[in-house]
Amino acid sequence: MNKPSRLLTLVMAGILLIASPALAQTMTNHLEAAQNYMRSKQWDYASYEWRAVLEQYPKNVEAHVGLADSLTRSGYPLDAIMHLKSVRGTIKDPAIDIALAQSLSQVGRHKLAGDILTQILRKDPVNLKAFMALNELLPKLGPAQKASSEKFLQKIADFSRKKAISYAQDGRYNAAAKLYEIPAYFFNQETDTNDYGLVLLLAGKNNDAAEKFADLQRKKQESSWVTYANAALASVSVGKASQAIAEMEKAIAACPSSVEKAKLYNNLGFIYETVRRPTKAQYAYERAVELNPGYRKAQLNLAYAYLKNEELEKAINLYRMILTHEPQNAQVWNLLGFAYEMDMRNSKAEEAYRKAILYDPKMTKPYTNLAALYKKMDKLEKANEVYKSLANVEFASMEQEAKATQARKKPRLLDYVEIFFSNATLQPKVAG
Repeated sequence: MNKPSRLLTLVMAGILLIASPALAQTMTNHLEAAQNYMRSKQWDYASYEWRAVLEQYPKNVEAHVGLADSLTRSGYPLDAIMHLKSVRGTIKDPAIDIALAQSLSQVGRHKLAGDILTQILRKDPVNLKAFMALNELLPKLGPAQKASSEKFLQKIADFSRKKAISYAQDGRYNAAAKLYEIPAYFFNQETDTNDYGLVLLLAGKNNDAAEKFADLQRKKQESSWVTYANAALASVSVGKASQAIAEMEKAIAACPSSVEKAKLYNNLGFIYETVRRPTKAQYAYERAVELNPGYRKAQLNLAYAYLKNEELEKAINLYRMILTHEPQNAQVWNLLGFAYEMDMRNSKAEEAYRKAILYDPKMTKPYTNLAALYKKMDKLEKANEVYKSLANVEFASMEQEAKATQARKKPRLLDYVEIFFSNATLQPKVAG
């Protein structure tokens, strides 16, 4: 048989390229239809749609698993098993093996199902779906296999918890979140779920964290003050400020320690700031400092609240007091300079900005503030000198900026609020 001409080949390729978007859209439509039928428990219709997907994309794992599930649910578990066995050799994906184990269990072959799931977990101990499937299978296993499987799952859960703690200590919150899924599920304790929610929050998975804390509170009629405190931070992170305030107030009411309660008032102040209620924020910070006079984070937050509320003398006095304990804190010198400038004490502001630059020459904000101050004072030559220094600093730091951002393991949230891990060893070791 003659080979097609090059022109014909190109034409055919062009047709395929043009058809590909339509083909992909068709597959998406079948996938969505199958998922909708599964949700509405119309198993036969779902099976038809899964098969339609597989006609176009024979290696689509979701469709193979979905087809087996719909066949099992519609009363044909043996057909599901035959289908999964037929693709198991060509598609190497643990989802296929998990689905096969679940289908085998449906026809009473629990031992084989347990063996398959154990094999998956030996290769990938943090496969949550395989872990959950084996845990749910335990009551159906024989005494010996049940005992060994329970011991195996306990070992995985302990390992996952220990590794998650290690990752959280080092600021590797994404890795910690993945590992914390298993102990939170297996031990089903408020402490583990609380710490899992916190790790999600610190990893930037705000919606997942908020849902985890909401689920925890639904399951327990009365949660611990620790859970309420962390739930409040998760709530405010997804824009639910009223809920966050209510949760933080519950935490404050239930907390027995004045030192811990000071931290809660500090967090409440932060929440009020996010919804632009400066007076209430200031009151909360003041309560925090009253309860724990040496509490630096609350002092800094309170001083800044005084600045925003234009209580300048209070802000200046508080910043000066902090500097008696931390005389080389460039950030505080810069804020003190800004407070002096707002109070029209320009020479004091100039001195403070100069101190900030002295103690941290790479921090750009004091240069900007000092240059703006000189312009306002009509000292243009000095302003230009500062801008030149700023340009040199920014140029020198450009190459380091990406590395510095990447190296910063502590989320900025921790600069302003406190978090409450149930396991004290989880508290981050990283200072900056």
